[in-house]
Amino acid sequence: MPSREAYLEAADQYVLKSDKYLHHSKLRRGQKGFGRTVLQGTQIVVFQAEILSVMKNWNPHQDVILARLATQNLENTGVIAGMSGSPVYVTGDDGKERMIGAVAYGWRGQKEPICGIQPIAQMLAVAAMQGRIAPLKAPGAGGESGGTSSKPSGAAPAADGKAAWSAGAAVMGHRPLGRGEHARAFLDPHKLDFSAVAWGEAADARKDESGVRLAPLSTPLMVRGLNPRTVRRLAAEFEPAGLVPVQAGGVSAGDKAARKGPDYAPGSAVAVALVTGDADMSGVGTVTEVVGDRVLAFGHAMFGEGEVNLPMGPAYVHGVIATILGSFKLGATIDLTGTLSCDEKVGVCGIVGRKPQLVPFNVNVDWKGMGGKRTFHYQVARHRMLTAALTRMLVIDSATTWQEVPELHTVTHDMKIDFGPLGVYRARNTSSMIDLRSPASDLGRWRT
Repeated sequence: MPSREAYLEAADQYVLKSDKYLHHSKLRRGQKGFGRTVLQGTQIVVFQAEILSVMKNWNPHQDVILARLATQNLENTGVIAGMSGSPVYVTGDDGKERMIGAVAYGWRGQKEPICGIQPIAQMLAVAAMQGRIAPLKAPGAGGESGGTSSKPSGAAPAADGKAAWSAGAAVMGHRPLGRGEHARAFLDPHKLDFSAVAWGEAADARKDESGVRLAPLSTPLMVRGLNPRTVRRLAAEFEPAGLVPVQAGGVSAGDKAARKGPDYAPGSAVAVALVTGDADMSGVGTVTEVVGDRVLAFGHAMFGEGEVNLPMGPAYVHGVIATILGSFKLGATIDLTGTLSCDEKVGVCGIVGRKPQLVPFNVNVDWKGMGGKRTFHYQVARHRMLTAALTRMLVIDSATTWQEVPELHTVTHDMKIDFGPLGVYRARNTSSMIDLRSPASDLGRWRT
């Protein structure tokens, strides 16, 4: 299979010859352009952009475009979290408007709306790796298919040529487990804790206390149907990876009915869902480009894990909230109509029409005279690190919907996880005076 460098070279050559795109090597300081994004509802609006410079090899084998944005109140709000992926266009020497890339980066605490733009060639290379995009066929690719990576980004091959095993960065000292270690670890009587999330490089890429480093814009994580206390817990888990939990609400039936246009278009709002059902958690960004049934968005990574399988759909923007700590879009998922299949450092790529794989998760709560019984229904994204952490939070949130756990309390839990042909995991226990740690722990840890 061709390397990423081969796909990038093919994308560079394609953009250089294209009438639709303008390669960043052709840009000059002072060139004027414009971008597209959604600031309210689903209406795509236009903002202005001026090219400041192009920084070569800013990241290894990756360039970035610097631009100053204007209009649409950006002088007051600054670059907005949720604008990630907003396409930017410049008029070429021939008078044609061409896409140059996507708004993707900014500085912490900056006073002007200056952003880093991800060059479109670098994003198209990701789309080429994900499907049949004939013009971007890399040397050595069979037929018209760009090929699909058989292992997550950054995974090292094992000695026998097969993909190396990994139980996630959150276990055993934040490193993957070797093959022999899996059996020993799962048979350990203390069991492994899969409920914590450790982001590793994803967090390091965004950490910048000084504010002098160009970093990916934060992705607002819209949270609906959860307690404020749970939202604070989410912040501790997700903010290191650049996802900022924002308590928001869903879309009204009237706003859904009034929506016009396609689900995905350059500049439209897009959501990547982690939880749906009685609660919703969705990261909101912007579509950069649509190539066939492939959707390019964000201009930077969401988690940066290569191949993923996360629900994707169009988003609605309630409005923009401007604060001295940074501005962000307040939005919600409209519907799930595709699957995010690739999560790379230069952007994400999804497939329209592909049904996402979700884990059905039901929580039955009996408050024993303090509020009766209630059942909560959720659908959780299937993810090697997130699924256990999210279900753990949902159990705690469901049990504390009406009130916090009293100081004097006893909790009895009975849980079942169906792994299909692998069998059923079941845990039953009774605990006193330790809040909900026992059911949360049993849910996030299991044995084989």
